Amino acid sequence: MTRTITYINVKSNLLVGSAPNISALVNLQQLDISSNGLTGPFPDITFNKQLIGLSLANNFLRGPVPPSVIQNPKLNWIFMSNNSLDPGPLFDITQLTGLRTLSAGRSRFQGAIPSLGNNTVLTEFTVPVNNFSSIPLDWRNVTSLTILNVASNIITGNLPMLPEYSTQTVIFGLRLALQKIDFSNNSFTGVIPKSWGGLSFLEEMNLAYNRLEGPIPPEIGRLNQLKTL
Repeated sequence: MTRTITYINVKSNLLVGSAPNISALVNLQQLDISSNGLTGPFPDITFNKQLIGLSLANNFLRGPVPPSVIQNPKLNWIFMSNNSLDPGPLFDITQLTGLRTLSAGRSRFQGAIPSLGNNTVLTEFTVPVNNFSSIPLDWRNVTSLTILNVASNIITGNLPMLPEYSTQTVIFGLRLALQKIDFSNNSFTGVIPKSWGGLSFLEEMNLAYNRLEGPIPPEIGRLNQLKTL
């Protein structure tokens, strides 16, 4: 029976105790235990080679993220915000070549946000309210990105180069382009890059509470889709 289970969804209950041991569920594809009161270590997914989705957000999971997470190339999405993980660096997501969504806000990560390499399928990268201190300066190869949120960290330095679009990128039949960026509540310095004027489909840009200087580039005023600045 356990080998035939492909989907578990028990989100938004009052479950307590340790997160479940799913090692016997070798055909499991999606696990959603979010918004409960679960404690204990982050689940080990060593034997869950078919897993494409993992939602653990809004619990009290602690400890490090196990190596089995980055050893699972089929993972498409990971939601793990609002847990009590050990402080430390974000795991190396360059090995997760199929990753499309990472939501890891308020997860006690620190240090540098790692390079995303040449990931061409990642659409959402949201890691607000951590203790990241730096960010890769060049994101132009991550052309599938639609949402980038690094708000409320302690990041210093210049704002990064972002993927520019004259047309939308088509991936998995979907038309994608960067639509929302949030760099607020950090310590970014320098100027707003003129190249951001090429973010043709950008709808929201939040740069509040930083140390930026200089004029807003006139190129930003030509972003016809921009609704919030």
